[in-house]
Amino acid sequence: MVGCVTRFQFEEVFTLLKLYPTTAEINLVFKKYNKDKSMIFSFDDFVEMICPRDENYKNMLLTRKS
Repeated sequence: MVGCVTRFQFEEVFTLLKLYPTTAEINLVFKKYNKDKSMIFSFDDFVEMICPRDENYKNMLLTRKS
């Protein structure tokens, strides 16, 4: 799927970074941030996961020009 990240791809990136989260940790991330519970991260899910929690900082980041 274009614009989406599967669970396998998500784990693959961690492996490339030499980080090895447990299956339970990966499941927790997907449970918290995957809105439709499909085990596929959409771009919006991913942005929500990496954006700051503070609304001011989040807005600054999202409205910033490239």
